[in-house]
Amino acid sequence: MFIMFEINRLKQILNWNAFVIALIVLLSLNNQVTAQTDKKADKLFEVAKSEFTSKHFPKAIEQCNKILAENPNFRDAHLLLADIYSEIDSVNLEIRHLEKAGEIAKSPVIDFRLGEAYYKNANYYEALSFYNEYSKNKNIPEKRQFLLACKIASCQFALNSLENPVEFE
Repeated sequence: MFIMFEINRLKQILNWNAFVIALIVLLSLNNQVTAQTDKKADKLFEVAKSEFTSKHFPKAIEQCNKILAENPNFRDAHLLLADIYSEIDSVNLEIRHLEKAGEIAKSPVIDFRLGEAYYKNANYYEALSFYNEYSKNKNIPEKRQFLLACKIASCQFALNSLENPVEFE
């Protein structure tokens, strides 16, 4: 009886070891696939940056979309798309990609850029919200502090003007 118990226990241990080995193999294969995907995405991103620098915006957009089809959380592709859409005055698409980049990894610079995009879109409430969020950052360059103060004041003035219109005769 004791021998039978030990044999069954040995089978369980061997099955457990086989399971652990299979798990390790699967995880290492997954890491290799992820590494290859990252290398592919990095290569596509370099092409996209080059196309952007050359002002070939449709090709840069195409490369970024290929990256995001494989890896939707590739933050730099979202940021590059935001830059492209800013250049071609597609503010709503710029905002969409800035927001996605901010969801992936919060950054004070993204807050400022969202403030700028919403400001361009005349959405002063949202712009003010992002400018205020950015102002919490302790490392704002001096020139940007002045710009930020002007933008905040401009948003506050615009919101006040919309809430309290003055009729002209």
